[in-house]
Amino acid sequence: VAYQGYGRGLGEETVRELDRIACGALKPDLTILIDIDVETSLQRSRERGLDKSESRMDEQALEFHRRVREAYLKMAAEEPKRFRVIDGRHPVDAVREAVWQAGCPPV
Repeated sequence: VAYQGYGRGLGEETVRELDRIACGALKPDLTILIDIDVETSLQRSRERGLDKSESRMDEQALEFHRRVREAYLKMAAEEPKRFRVIDGRHPVDAVREAVWQAGCPPV
């Protein structure tokens, strides 16, 4: 929904209908959303030096990334029992701990 429906502009309902056809009523019990502003996220990605296949989404326009982020935040607001929003601006260890506290085991 976020990437195709909003980011690529295919429309939320179109993507949700395709999801219903392909996946039925399948939904995760818990979704961890690590939220961070687009500019910081893209900068961190560039600093990691990912190869071309890993960074193809990063090459999209800033507006694409902004639409995707806003879509995720909208979904989180609509389903607060499923989504846990973690502030991604914090250091890695703090984000990892927040994810753990939200109910997801650490990697």
